[in-house]
Amino acid sequence: MLFVSLLILGRQSFVRFKSYPSSSLELITTMFTPVETTLGALLMHRATSLLLFNNGKVLGVSGILRRSFTQPTLPDLSVIAGMVFGVATIALLAPTMLPEYPSWSLTLTPVLATIAAGFFTGWGTKVWYS
Repeated sequence: MLFVSLLILGRQSFVRFKSYPSSSLELITTMFTPVETTLGALLMHRATSLLLFNNGKVLGVSGILRRSFTQPTLPDLSVIAGMVFGVATIALLAPTMLPEYPSWSLTLTPVLATIAAGFFTGWGTKVWYS
């Protein structure tokens, strides 16, 4: 029931671009959604707190991704499948809930920087907690 009410709330206040914003400030003010952001943060806090209190550990996606390539287990693959199918389900049932972003050019430098940042985050997490 909570999920349905969040879908309705999000559908009513979600802003789609009629035309793409011309400046960064216009983009930020157009995409400013404090209610949806707060509800999402509260739901994430609730889910991660329950995971910590029930299992004694937090959800570490970088560790799950690493283990799914090196030592795949059913729980790790289930978490990845849940993330993928969760987005696919929202895309099928409530496509207006997925944001649309202005187009941008894809160059090699930001792609490599993003991959490097993800790698070093996962590596740092592994080194710190080992």
